[in-house]
Amino acid sequence: VQLPEDHCETLRVQFSMYSSQSCLAPNYCVAPWVVGMELFGNLDISLGDFLTSHVFSPEYVCPNKSCNTPPLLHKRRFCHAGGAVSLHMQRLEAPIDGEENEKLMMWKYCTSCELITNIVPVTDATWSLSFAQFLHILLHESKLVRRGANRPDAKCTHSLHQEHLTIFGKQDLVATFKY
Repeated sequence: VQLPEDHCETLRVQFSMYSSQSCLAPNYCVAPWVVGMELFGNLDISLGDFLTSHVFSPEYVCPNKSCNTPPLLHKRRFCHAGGAVSLHMQRLEAPIDGEENEKLMMWKYCTSCELITNIVPVTDATWSLSFAQFLHILLHESKLVRRGANRPDAKCTHSLHQEHLTIFGKQDLVATFKY
């Protein structure tokens, strides 16, 4: 089996965390450092576990003990091989429509043509995806587009990972991953 050229067993990303509202600003809360995540191994967790424990959990706090600013007001950044993915959060005025209390939802938003996909529950397959693999896809997959993008009447022909925001929501909280 021939592996793709950008295949890696370990994804090394430069991670940082910052909030302009932190008492530490203009300094980082978590200064940029390189973390090596072994796909489905050391320092890697499932995407669902990352979202529930490090994004949407009320117990999650900024890792810097000197910062008391909520994670909601921080930006997290993952850099690798000339690309960067940022994660920021926001609170909505009301819970996501049609959401069943605790269900984790997801959708995409095209920054080029402003098309939004349907808001759907996160599937077991998405939940189980390696977080390192998820970042790798956002950082390196530029050719994947929406189904039917090659049809003459297609509304969106832009990269699903690098021109679309990948958005997860739970109740009234939204987490956005942007390439």
